[in-house]
Amino acid sequence: MKYRRLIAETVRAAITNNPNFKGDQAIHQLALTAGGIARDYLLDWKLAGQIYVEATKKLTVDDLAAECGALAADVALDMQNKTAAKSLLDAAAKKVPKMGTGTTISTFHRVHAEYLAETGNGDEARKALSEAARTTSSGMHFAEKIALQGSASRSAEKFLQEKNPDRAIVELRNWQREYPAATLDGYLTLLFAKYWVVREKYPQAAALADRQNTLNPDSPYIDELLLVASEAQTKADKKDAAKAYLNSLIQHYPGSPLISQAKERLKALE
Repeated sequence: MKYRRLIAETVRAAITNNPNFKGDQAIHQLALTAGGIARDYLLDWKLAGQIYVEATKKLTVDDLAAECGALAADVALDMQNKTAAKSLLDAAAKKVPKMGTGTTISTFHRVHAEYLAETGNGDEARKALSEAARTTSSGMHFAEKIALQGSASRSAEKFLQEKNPDRAIVELRNWQREYPAATLDGYLTLLFAKYWVVREKYPQAAALADRQNTLNPDSPYIDELLLVASEAQTKADKKDAAKAYLNSLIQHYPGSPLISQAKERLKALE
């Protein structure tokens, strides 16, 4: 772990303080690598955000800067700081090429969708996800994308069951980057919620259920997300919030096969 921190902090220092550290592709790739280390392995969101923000200041290629700015906003959403996320997205939006495509641009639209869903704007969030899907250009054919999703989901689920979040997050990030519109379906969101529970980041897990409910309340995974959110709030010793998620599942999804389980948990909480 100390070597990961050394890598992340060295990259931050180089981007921030070394005027001779230049080269858009190098800065972009190092920011993505070091920012990912800080965010997903160290769980040091402040450090991750600093790496992404400092990278945007040095990058001269607009779509690369827009992606780093969007990732800084994504980290702010992890921290549940919607004000910071909006400010970062507003700045990144100015650098998004109007007619461009590619994962750098689709990442911006995906994070924008996450922010809109977080703030309760489901219609605009769905539009942003549609734009994320349109601008994705990974070079893979449809069948390859489906295979990627299947492989990533199976691997992530397995690693989460084994309580191995470091390996799970690699699969989840690859899936998210190559197929950003997967958020609409809800399965990717469900696995992220389970990931946060394994990481013992309970508010983040619960927030994803609210976000998905705004984005797509008809998701086939929304009932399980509500159950995971309730579990997270129970582990966080927030029983009233845990009961609210269970009551929402029972009231709004009466046909769910999880109803009996929800009622049992609700009874245990009461």
